[in-house]
Amino acid sequence: MDNKRQPFWLGHANIIEYCNRPFSDVYEMNEEMIKRWNSVVKKGDKVWHLGDFILGKKDVAAEIISRLNGNIYLIKGNHDHMKNQWYRDAGVKEVYDHPIIIKDFIVLSHAPQPFMSGNNNLSFIYGHVHDNNCFPTWTKNSCCVCVERHNYKPVNIEEVINHFL
Repeated sequence: MDNKRQPFWLGHANIIEYCNRPFSDVYEMNEEMIKRWNSVVKKGDKVWHLGDFILGKKDVAAEIISRLNGNIYLIKGNHDHMKNQWYRDAGVKEVYDHPIIIKDFIVLSHAPQPFMSGNNNLSFIYGHVHDNNCFPTWTKNSCCVCVERHNYKPVNIEEVINHFL
């Protein structure tokens, strides 16, 4: 696949410089992140992706998604501008426009939610903030799952839930 057709995966080309990611270009980032994704995600796993997933042409996005293990459920982020069907056509199982609650107490959202602190009844898993130190990776009721904080790999949700219990 030629570099001109590479979509910006899990961000945009500038994210390499913006977050000091250890990749020389988008192609290297894509290939390494696919490898790391597949090192922890099995074929039938359910993967909650918390946004800013993939930009570019649908056929190229579909090719990359087809190389990722697991079934992807996308909670759209601020860079996910395509219609929900576009993502489904590219291989995403389901797409959500807003945060959702799973297991009756876990809020999955793209960005940190303003009501996170002090809420003892809910736990929060979010992305969006990359390596911004204003948001800790772990608190007693939240986890930032940005790839910059987890060796550029998906985080096992059961490990996160166990942290909250």
